[in-house]
Formats: sequence, C-alpha cells, structure tokens
Amino acid sequence: MNAFRWLRGMGKLLRGCGWILASIVIPACHPLPTPEPAVKNQPQGQVSPETWIDRLGHRNPLVQRRAVEELVALGESVVPKVTPLLEKKTAGAARCGAAQVLGRLGTKAESAIPALLESLNDREWPDREMAAEALGLIGRQAAQVIPALITALKEDPDERVRAKAAKSLGRFASQAGTDSKAAIQALRGAMKDSDLQVQMAAAGALGCFGPRAQAAIAELKAAAQSEHFVLRQAAEESLKAITPTGSPTQTAIP
Repeated sequence: MNAFRWLRGMGKLLRGCGWILASIVIPACHPLPTPEPAVKNQPQGQVSPETWIDRLGHRNPLVQRRAVEELVALGESVVPKVTPLLEKKTAGAARCGAAQVLGRLGTKAESAIPALLESLNDREWPDREMAAEALGLIGRQAAQVIPALITALKEDPDERVRAKAAKSLGRFASQAGTDSKAAIQALRGAMKDSDLQVQMAAAGALGCFGPRAQAAIAELKAAAQSEHFVLRQAAEESLKAITPTGSPTQTAIP
C-alpha cells in the first residue's frame, strides 16, 4: 500500500514538472502564431474601413484574409480608399490585398483600372500577377486592358504573370469591345510558352472564345497529344468548345 501511494505521488510530481517544462520549452521551440487583433469579435459596423485597410498589410495572413473579406463586403465605397495602395511600392502585402479587393469587387472597381495597369507594368513589383488577375475579374475597358494583357503575356519574364494574363484574356472573351483576333493570336503564341502553367492557361482561355478561336485548333490538337495530362485535358475541353462537333483528339489517362 505504501509503495502504491509512493508511486501515485511520484506520478503527480512528474506531471507537474512536465507542465512546468512545457511552459518553458514548447513556446520557445514552437512559437504560437500572432493572434488576430481583438477587432475580430466586434460587429462590422464598429470597425472603420480605414482599420480594415490597415489590416491588409498585417503580418498574420488570417488577418489579411479577414480584411479582404470585410472590405469586399463594404462594396464600391472602398474603391477610392484601397486604390492608392497600388501606387505605394513599399506597401508589400497591403498592395497585394488591395489588388485582391479590387478584383473581387468586379465591375464596381472599374475606376481602379488605370492604377492596376500601372501596377501590371511595374516590373519591380514581384506580385504583379495580382494586377493581371484583377483586371480580368473587373472585365471592363477592353480597349485599354486587352493590349496590356497581351504585352504581359508576350513579354513579362515572370511565368506567373504570363499565366494570369492568359487567363484574364479568356475572361474578356464575352465582353463587348474585346479585340478577339488579337487576343486569340497572342494565346496561340502562348501555347508554345516554355512554362506548362502558361500553356494550360492559354489553352483554357482559347476555349472561352468558342468558335471564334477556330484558328487555334492546330495548336490545341498538338497540346492534346502532350505528355502532361493536365495540358491534354485543358486542350481537349477547349476543342469541345471551339469545334462544332466537339470531338477532340482522344488521349489515354496515365
């Protein structure tokens, strides 16, 4: 009986030491993520748009994501407040967040297109693909945006920018004023890009133009024979949208 009590006492002591050790060692080895600011529990109406705009540059990605969602929910009124962040080259994460907000707002953010075009052409901004994506999501002012996207698709050294530019060109396929011939020609050229993601984006975008992209059938049929299944799949889906019979070259799934 005494031995049992001794063992039980030692167990309690070790457990106590374990908690003390954990409180000292674990936080040092595995630091906890920065907690989201207390504003997360406040009703939306009590938090100003300026506060959420400030949160776009927060080091915690969860806070950044929350700020994007809240600003999108506020609608068109935040566009003139968010747009200036695109012009701040030192804004970092906030600049990316601003592009996300504007893209998510769609046509409501049309007034931000000039700033987004400048950001797309800023080769010093490593995340300029965000501007390319936002321009496609807004989908307005095709006469100005389409040439900029084509230039990015042809000339930008970053494959992420080229891929987003291709995808955005596809989004303009149904918009009035789109220069379909120029966009399709650029996308056909992108089918020979050195990067697989760009090829896939171009293949998918061509399908958005439907029968207007008949000139790209040869490139798409060649892509449908690719060793990469994802590219074959994208090409085959676009061939279905482009050809009247919808009968792409069949390939086996690896």
